[in-house]
Amino acid sequence: MLPGKVVIVSGIGPGMGKHLAVGAAKEGARGVVITARRQENLDMVAQAVGESGADCEVLAYVNDIRDLEGCRRVADGTVERFGAIDALINNANHHGPMHKASEGDLDEWAVAFEGNVIGTMKMCRAVLGQMKKQGKGYIVNVNTMGSRSKP
Repeated sequence: MLPGKVVIVSGIGPGMGKHLAVGAAKEGARGVVITARRQENLDMVAQAVGESGADCEVLAYVNDIRDLEGCRRVADGTVERFGAIDALINNANHHGPMHKASEGDLDEWAVAFEGNVIGTMKMCRAVLGQMKKQGKGYIVNVNTMGSRSKP
């Protein structure tokens, strides 16, 4: 599915984001665009893609998906460099504190909601225009992997 495609992956870090970016490259993507809030995460993943042996160009952006203008900058830069956006994998997330619904701080939950829901939608909005122009595109939303079980 990915040979010759251009994939944006948000939420780059040492875990899932890294695996998604390297996996896209190994599956034949010609371009992987990575976004994260910290440059060191981008550098680490760009190096991992390079070391994977994949013939794939990496474009990296420091961006917080809660910033719509930043998301547009990522989408516009992707189109400028590669001419297309074939897929967006929204991996950025913030699970926040783990509390019972009766005890949780709603302001802390609002921060998680802003990133996980509103930020994800901002990244989607940033790429949708190009995908509509192309007549196709795929969006995959990955949310927090944080979970808690009772002891």
